[in-house]
Amino acid sequence: MSHGRLKLRETVGESAELIFYDRPDVGPERWSTFWTSPVADPHSARTLLAAALGIRSTVIKRRQLFTWRQCRIHIDEVEGLGAFIEFEVLSSGDEVEDGDRMVALIDAFGVDVGAAVPGSYVDLLGL
Repeated sequence: MSHGRLKLRETVGESAELIFYDRPDVGPERWSTFWTSPVADPHSARTLLAAALGIRSTVIKRRQLFTWRQCRIHIDEVEGLGAFIEFEVLSSGDEVEDGDRMVALIDAFGVDVGAAVPGSYVDLLGL
Protein backbone atom coordinates (compact mmCIF):
# COMPACT_ATOMS: atom_id res chain seq x y z
CA MET A 1 0.00 0.00 0.00
CA SER A 2 1.33 3.41 -0.96
CA HIS A 3 1.67 6.25 1.53
CA GLY A 4 1.76 9.00 -1.07
CA ARG A 5 -0.19 12.23 -1.32
CA LEU A 6 -3.01 13.17 -3.62
CA LYS A 7 -3.73 16.82 -4.30
CA LEU A 8 -5.78 18.94 -6.61
CA ARG A 9 -3.67 21.87 -7.74
CA GLU A 10 -5.74 24.81 -8.91
CA THR A 11 -3.98 27.75 -10.51
CA VAL A 12 -5.89 31.01 -10.65
CA GLY A 13 -6.82 31.88 -14.20
CA GLU A 14 -5.25 28.69 -15.56
CA SER A 15 -5.91 24.95 -15.62
CA ALA A 16 -6.02 22.51 -12.75
CA GLU A 17 -4.40 19.12 -12.31
CA LEU A 18 -4.67 16.13 -10.06
CA ILE A 19 -1.27 15.08 -8.70
CA PHE A 20 -0.34 11.91 -6.85
CA TYR A 21 3.19 11.58 -5.57
CA ASP A 22 5.00 9.05 -3.46
CA ARG A 23 8.09 10.19 -1.60
CA PRO A 24 9.65 9.87 1.82
CA ASP A 25 9.40 13.01 3.96
CA VAL A 26 12.92 12.70 5.35
CA GLY A 27 16.25 14.17 4.36
CA PRO A 28 17.12 17.21 2.30
CA GLU A 29 16.89 15.27 -0.98
CA ARG A 30 13.57 13.51 -1.40
CA TRP A 31 13.36 11.57 -4.62
CA SER A 32 9.78 10.87 -5.66
CA THR A 33 7.61 9.23 -8.23
CA PHE A 34 4.57 11.18 -9.36
CA TRP A 35 1.66 11.11 -11.77
CA THR A 36 -0.44 14.02 -13.01
CA SER A 37 -3.74 14.33 -14.84
CA PRO A 38 -5.34 17.50 -16.19
CA VAL A 39 -8.67 18.47 -14.64
CA ALA A 40 -11.17 20.31 -16.84
CA ASP A 41 -13.64 21.14 -14.06
CA PRO A 42 -11.78 21.75 -10.76
CA HIS A 43 -14.94 22.65 -8.81
CA SER A 44 -16.61 19.32 -9.66
CA ALA A 45 -13.38 17.42 -9.05
CA ARG A 46 -12.98 19.06 -5.62
CA THR A 47 -16.60 18.18 -4.74
CA LEU A 48 -16.11 14.56 -5.86
CA LEU A 49 -12.80 14.16 -4.03
CA ALA A 50 -14.23 15.70 -0.84
CA ALA A 51 -17.16 13.27 -0.90
CA ALA A 52 -14.95 10.25 -1.60
CA LEU A 53 -11.85 11.01 0.47
CA GLY A 54 -12.45 14.14 2.52
CA ILE A 55 -10.24 17.20 2.40
CA ARG A 56 -7.29 17.29 4.78
CA SER A 57 -6.44 20.92 4.11
CA THR A 58 -6.03 23.72 1.62
CA VAL A 59 -2.65 25.38 1.12
CA ILE A 60 -2.66 28.82 -0.47
CA LYS A 61 0.57 29.94 -2.10
CA ARG A 62 1.93 32.23 -4.73
CA ARG A 63 4.52 30.51 -6.92
CA GLN A 64 7.08 31.76 -9.37
CA LEU A 65 8.31 28.94 -11.58
CA PHE A 66 11.61 28.87 -13.46
CA THR A 67 13.22 26.02 -15.38
CA TRP A 68 16.85 25.13 -16.02
CA ARG A 69 18.20 21.93 -17.62
CA GLN A 70 15.00 19.96 -16.92
CA CYS A 71 14.85 21.25 -13.35
CA ARG A 72 11.94 23.17 -11.91
CA ILE A 73 12.82 25.99 -9.53
CA HIS A 74 9.90 27.07 -7.33
CA ILE A 75 9.94 30.33 -5.40
CA ASP A 76 6.91 30.06 -3.12
CA GLU A 77 5.20 32.48 -0.77
CA VAL A 78 2.97 30.30 1.42
CA GLU A 79 0.14 31.89 3.35
CA GLY A 80 0.83 31.43 7.07
CA LEU A 81 4.41 30.19 6.57
CA GLY A 82 6.50 32.60 4.52
CA ALA A 83 8.92 32.19 1.61
CA PHE A 84 10.52 28.98 0.37
CA ILE A 85 12.60 27.70 -2.53
CA GLU A 86 12.20 24.20 -3.91
CA PHE A 87 14.07 22.37 -6.64
CA GLU A 88 12.61 19.52 -8.68
CA VAL A 89 15.08 17.64 -10.83
CA LEU A 90 13.43 15.58 -13.56
CA SER A 91 15.44 12.39 -13.66
CA SER A 92 17.50 11.71 -16.75
CA GLY A 93 17.92 8.09 -15.66
CA ASP A 94 21.48 8.83 -14.61
CA GLU A 95 21.63 9.31 -10.82
CA VAL A 96 25.06 10.96 -10.97
CA GLU A 97 23.94 13.50 -13.58
CA ASP A 98 20.70 14.12 -11.65
CA GLY A 99 22.68 14.68 -8.46
CA ASP A 100 25.09 17.01 -10.24
CA ARG A 101 22.20 19.22 -11.42
CA MET A 102 20.79 19.32 -7.88
CA VAL A 103 24.19 20.28 -6.43
CA ALA A 104 24.57 22.97 -9.09
CA LEU A 105 21.22 24.48 -8.05
CA ILE A 106 22.05 24.29 -4.35
CA ASP A 107 25.38 26.01 -4.97
CA ALA A 108 23.97 28.65 -7.34
CA PHE A 109 21.26 29.67 -4.85
CA GLY A 110 23.45 29.32 -1.75
CA VAL A 111 21.02 26.91 -0.08
CA ASP A 112 21.98 25.53 3.34
CA VAL A 113 20.98 21.86 2.98
CA GLY A 114 21.10 21.55 6.76
CA ALA A 115 18.15 23.93 6.90
CA ALA A 116 16.04 21.84 4.51
CA VAL A 117 12.46 21.48 5.68
CA PRO A 118 11.15 17.92 6.01
CA GLY A 119 7.60 17.26 4.93
CA SER A 120 5.27 19.42 2.92
CA TYR A 121 3.64 22.79 3.42
CA VAL A 122 0.53 21.13 4.83
CA ASP A 123 2.70 19.37 7.43
CA LEU A 124 4.35 22.66 8.39
CA LEU A 125 0.95 24.29 8.78
CA GLY A 126 -0.04 21.47 11.14
CA LEU A 127 -3.18 20.71 9.16
